[in-house]
Amino acid sequence: MHRRTRLAFALVLATALLMSGDDKTASAQSMSEQKRVLIHELLQLQNPGGTMMKQITEMSLAQSQVLMGDVFDSILKDPNLSEEQRGELRTERGRMNYFTILLNAKLSERLDLDRVLYDTYAPLYAKYFDEIELQELVVFARTPTGRKSLEVMPQISAEAAGELLGAVVPQMMSATQEVLEEMRSAGAMP
Repeated sequence: MHRRTRLAFALVLATALLMSGDDKTASAQSMSEQKRVLIHELLQLQNPGGTMMKQITEMSLAQSQVLMGDVFDSILKDPNLSEEQRGELRTERGRMNYFTILLNAKLSERLDLDRVLYDTYAPLYAKYFDEIELQELVVFARTPTGRKSLEVMPQISAEAAGELLGAVVPQMMSATQEVLEEMRSAGAMP
């Protein structure tokens, strides 16, 4: 059980790392100085005090722990599991939570989150907005409505993510249960 879980986790992590290695750096280097200044100003307005990445990281950690907990809870409901298997799953769940907490702490020590934020968003803003549009965004971000939209957008995103998880997780759990039953019926799982 432990080996399969670790292998699946390693596969997901490797896929995420491979997908992150695109040409963002090249497009950031090719943008004009004026565009770079506007994007920097816009990101400063969006992230006063440099707290956005910390909030995003903490939110992601919490959501991944909830999702992982829901997956384990769904599997634990399987009446065909022995008490030994249930014990292994509970132990594995604890390990995964502990791993996630330790990983988050290590990443927080090693990553310059403001740099990651800039390196991620700057090429995207450069890709989708020209200089005039960036100037308009900066002007808007300085207005009371613009400031409010920047202040509440993280909460809106967090609430939306929670609502989406609430809508998606039950379906994921149901589908997981069906797949486990199909695999068991096919003899692919004890």
